[in-house]
This record gives sequence, structure tokens and C-alpha cells, in this order.
Amino acid sequence: MNGKRVAVIGALAIGLAANSSAFSGAEPAMCSAGGAVDFGSVHPQDAALSSALADGLERSATLRGLVRRIQLLNGVVFLAAGPWRNQADRTVFSGGMAHTVAVRGQWRILFGRVEPSRGDATIATIGHELRHAVEILETPGIVDAASIERLYERIGFETHAGAYETENAGRAERAVRSELSRCRRVAVTNR
Repeated sequence: MNGKRVAVIGALAIGLAANSSAFSGAEPAMCSAGGAVDFGSVHPQDAALSSALADGLERSATLRGLVRRIQLLNGVVFLAAGPWRNQADRTVFSGGMAHTVAVRGQWRILFGRVEPSRGDATIATIGHELRHAVEILETPGIVDAASIERLYERIGFETHAGAYETENAGRAERAVRSELSRCRRVAVTNR
């Protein structure tokens, strides 16, 4: 019993020490997932997005979980660099997922855009858009624009003509931002 009590107290002390920088104003701790970063089935189409994704995967458990979930759901996500322009009203967003799906055998392929070179904001936006990818991939039968539209009419809310948002994507973005704020950047080596 004493051994268990010591372990719990030790774990609490380690946890308090790890979080003390948040209260003292000290610089956040360096965080790293350790080992090689695996992009899984997420394919950034730009060097800046690749770098941001690698940095985010090192520093955010939420982002790592989203990438793993996409792989498990037989999804592939291609991320292009640049702002998302809503086709209906030309509103510009820092990221977005196309309402199209390509199906190749067991794989569903999705396409998104994220504005690169915005530091941690880019990484948080990647997390937001990957959560939308998970929403689509977790729903059987999503194979075209019409079925995506029906999904978002059911689980989300329209922010602009033809543009939808979900609470889960917002939560994922906030979780990634929070994790990033607790960890300094780590040196990213060539993958």
C-alpha cells in the first residue's frame, strides 16, 4: 500500500512540476512525441504545411490522434497550401475541406486547404480540418458532395452559404492550440 501511495504522490509531484511553468510565467516545457513523425494518410502538398504538420505531431497528442484515426478509417487527406475560398460567396477562410470525396477501393480520399506559414495557428487549423475529415470518414455512405452536405446539415451549422462548422472541429482546434501553448517548438529534422 505504501508503495502505491508513494507512486501516486510522486506522479502528482511530477505533474505539478511539469505544469508549474504555466503559473510562474516561465517558458513552456519542450514537448516531443519521440521517434519519427508519421504523417499516416495525411499528405501535405507544400513544404511549409509539411513542416507545420511535423511540428504539430511532435507537440500535440490531439493532432496525433486525428492522424491515426484517419488512417484507421481508411481515409486519405491531401492538404494544399492557401486560403479556402467559399465558392458560394467568395468568403476567405484560413482553412477548409472540399465537399468532394474520391473513392478508390476501400479508401475515401478527401481534399482540404490550409493557409501556411502562420506558426501555431496553421497547426491548429490543420487539426480543425482533420477533425472535419474524421467526421466525414466516421460516417458510412459519405461518397459525394450531396452526402457531405446532408452530414453537415445534421451535425453542424451553416456559417456562410454552403460553408458549415461543427462543435467538434472547434474543440479539436482549441485542444491543439492548448497543447501547443504548453510546449515549445522542437527541432524538426528532415523526415
